[in-house]
Amino acid sequence: LVAKSLLRVDLAQSPPRYSLLEITRAYALERLGADPGRQAVCRRHAQYMLVLVQRRADEASETLPQSAFLSYSAQAGNFRTALEWSFGPEGDPAIGIALLATDFHPMALYLGESEFRMRSRQALDAMLAGTPADPIHEVRIFSVFHYLSAADGNGPALDRLHQIVECGVDAGARLEALYQVHAHNFG
Repeated sequence: LVAKSLLRVDLAQSPPRYSLLEITRAYALERLGADPGRQAVCRRHAQYMLVLVQRRADEASETLPQSAFLSYSAQAGNFRTALEWSFGPEGDPAIGIALLATDFHPMALYLGESEFRMRSRQALDAMLAGTPADPIHEVRIFSVFHYLSAADGNGPALDRLHQIVECGVDAGARLEALYQVHAHNFG
């Protein structure tokens, strides 16, 4: 496919990074849209991106070499696609919540503030509608949503963080919620 100019290859990275040309991508998306197995492909893609984010979050970001950080940034389009599917009508918002909340720093950086705010709102709405979430992910979503909308006087997110501090079951989530409440009150 590289020889036929349907794929680009970046040999400067190890392992080499392959990407679709825009025209090839548009054609593939058109074909995928008509495929009855489309949902399974979208789900697998979102799950793969979640595994990638979880693996990167497990590594200390301060110790990552710049090349690894740059390879992470090369996935920004894939993160967007996975989040779009997750929070879409046929998606799985639990994957989107985990993808967004596992490691906020790269997500906020690569999505930009307005898109990050929109995705945080979608995650918050999904949780309020009953989508189950890891307790720490719940804390992070409520915390970031409160931070991003503090000027709007959004008390419900801060109220939820206080509830988690006072009666949360998960000790790690309670500790993180306490830290976030402290940071919001004194930050």
